[in-house]
Amino acid sequence: VITVMDSPSSAQRPYAYIKGSDGQLWLNWWDGSAWHWSDQGVPAQGVTIASGVGVITVMDSPSSAQRPYAYIEGSDGQLWLNWWDGSAWHWSNQGVPYIAVGIGGKVGVLTVSDSPDAARRSYAYVEGSDGQLWLNWWDGSTWHWSNLGTPSGVTIAAGIGVVTVMDSPSSAQRPYTCMKGSDGQLWLNWWDGSAWHWSDQGVPAQGVSIASGVGVITVMDSPSSAQRPYAYTEGSDGKLWLNWWDGSAWHWSDQNVPVTIASGVGVVAVMDSPSSAQRPYAYIEGSDGQLWLNWWDGAAWHWSNKSVPAPGVTVTIAGGAGVLTGWA
Repeated sequence: VITVMDSPSSAQRPYAYIKGSDGQLWLNWWDGSAWHWSDQGVPAQGVTIASGVGVITVMDSPSSAQRPYAYIEGSDGQLWLNWWDGSAWHWSNQGVPYIAVGIGGKVGVLTVSDSPDAARRSYAYVEGSDGQLWLNWWDGSTWHWSNLGTPSGVTIAAGIGVVTVMDSPSSAQRPYTCMKGSDGQLWLNWWDGSAWHWSDQGVPAQGVSIASGVGVITVMDSPSSAQRPYAYTEGSDGKLWLNWWDGSAWHWSDQNVPVTIASGVGVVAVMDSPSSAQRPYAYIEGSDGQLWLNWWDGAAWHWSNKSVPAPGVTVTIAGGAGVLTGWA
C-alpha cells in the first residue's frame, strides 16, 4: 500500500495492490471522490503474478506528481515493474540479477534522492538464488543490476526491510538494507555517500538469534534533526527486539512482550504535529491471536492490546499487511 499525491499541495490518495486468485495484479484506489478497482493485468502473455516485491511512488522533481511503481516477481522467475508514466500504465521486464541467478526472495523497495531538489529514483532489493543481495536501480537514465554481495561467509536468509537515511533535511538520501544472515545475526548493508558497506549488528542478546523481521523505519527527534534508523526483529526467544542508532552508537533494546510474537505486522513513525518529534510504533500479532502495539510516548515505552476485529475473530497475518502515516 502507498499514498499518491497529484502535486505537493494535493491530498494523499491511498492505493492498495493485491494479487488476485486469477494470478493478475489488481489495484484498489481512491480518485478523491470514489473508490475504484483497476485490473493491471499480467506482465506478459503466459506470465502471472508469483508474489509481490514492493510498491513506491516516484517523483521526477520535488514539484512533480507522484507516480506509482509496483514491483512483482513473475511466474517466469523474473522481476517485473508495473508503473504509471503520468498518462498510461506500463509493464517493464527488469529481468534477473545475473545469468543463472534468479530471484530467491524479496527484500524491499524504496526511492533515493541525491538532494532535496533531485528526482526520486527507484531502487528494488532482492535476494538472489545465489544467496546474495542484488539491487535493481535507476540512475536517472538507465536501469542497472548491482551485486551487493554478502557478508564474509554468510548468505542472506531473509530480508527485514529497507529505508533511506538523511543526515540532515538538506542531505542526500542514503539507502540502508537490514537482513537476517544465515548465521542468525542482523546484518546491515548501507551506502555512506561514496561506498557500500556491510555492518554486523550482531544478535539481541547472548543465546538469542534473529527469528524474523518486523520492519525498519527512521526516527527524527525534530523536523531539522538527522534521521536515525530503527530495525525491529523477533528474537528466537519470542520477544520483540529493537536495534537502533542514537546518533553516535548502535544499541539493542529488549522491548519484551506481553505474549510471544506469532508474526510481525509493520512499523511506522508517528508525529503529533508537523513540528513534533517522530515516535516509533511497532505492530505485531501475538500468540494469543490478538493485535498488539509497542509504542513510544516521548518518554517511555508501552504495550497496548488492540484486541481482535470482532468477538471470536483472531488476527491472522496472511500476507500483504502494513501500516502507513499521514504525512508524505
